[in-house]
Amino acid sequence: MRKNDNEIIEGTFFNIRVVVTQQKIIRIFNDKAVPFYDFKPTCDKIGRYLIDEGFVTTKTPRIEVKTP
Repeated sequence: MRKNDNEIIEGTFFNIRVVVTQQKIIRIFNDKAVPFYDFKPTCDKIGRYLIDEGFVTTKTPRIEVKTP
């Protein structure tokens, strides 16, 4: 994880690029264009990890999935 001065955290979790902004918005990049129903469990796992480790301050963050 890398934290910038303007509250943007960037990193790679489970080989997937993730950006956290304002400690409440999780942006997950689906670079391989995996179908969403197959990608959702990974998104849930990343979201739960970021909440548990304190990278996200809210219990219900907004998760955005970006596909090419």
